[in-house]
Amino acid sequence: MKILGVGAHPDDVELMCSGTLARLAELGHEISTCSVTGPGYGSKTLGPEEIWPIRMKEGAAAAAVLKGKFYCADGRDKHFIFNEEVRNRLCEIFRKVAPEIVFAPSPRDYVLDHDFSSALARDCATACTVPTFVTGMFPAAPHVPNVPHLYYCEPVWHMDILGNPVPSTTFVDITEVLDKKRQMLACHESQIRFMPKHFGSATDLTTMFDSWCLDNGRIAGFQYAEAFRQHLAPPFPNNNILVELIGAKYIRPKEK
Repeated sequence: MKILGVGAHPDDVELMCSGTLARLAELGHEISTCSVTGPGYGSKTLGPEEIWPIRMKEGAAAAAVLKGKFYCADGRDKHFIFNEEVRNRLCEIFRKVAPEIVFAPSPRDYVLDHDFSSALARDCATACTVPTFVTGMFPAAPHVPNVPHLYYCEPVWHMDILGNPVPSTTFVDITEVLDKKRQMLACHESQIRFMPKHFGSATDLTTMFDSWCLDNGRIAGFQYAEAFRQHLAPPFPNNNILVELIGAKYIRPKEK
């Protein structure tokens, strides 16, 4: 199967779902990753033109750990909204990859870049299947025959923008591939330096995911886990394919 991890920025996929991608890669599935925005802001000293090639190389290096390919839809970091131009470029990437499973940022995450990237991924997952939908890109890739399974990664710090917990429902044991996740995150050297300096020690990439994955593991009965919510409304497939493929654990949300 072909798998696509979509993030707002080049390090998002590595932070939120790279362990799950590593599990799928071990089974021979084809992995691609994609950043919706171009990496224009990720340094306190380097301008967009200087940091851009650095972060693009980091994204490609991280994908290469899983023998995958890295794409970028070139939205302007901190300057883009849900717009036709970026949607068309992302849709073209969807058509090139032809994914059967897509991982996307959580809706209503801590920054708007994540929100818009989530909405764009959701839209492209259906738009890429419509033969008459024209992206304007040349050469254009053929349409995808089927709508993929869509999973939303958990929001940063497990909460929405108001601090309310956002419970996940599908948990993937990543204990045996934790070193792969660390290796992929380590490719983003610029962000390992930048994030703690800009946002504080709570955003240290080398330790931040550790506590999240331990928290998820405690919920699901694993040592380390990544967590997701599946888009279940039609026309998306509603069988939990992560349970079928890699033994993910589904935990039904509590009734309100």
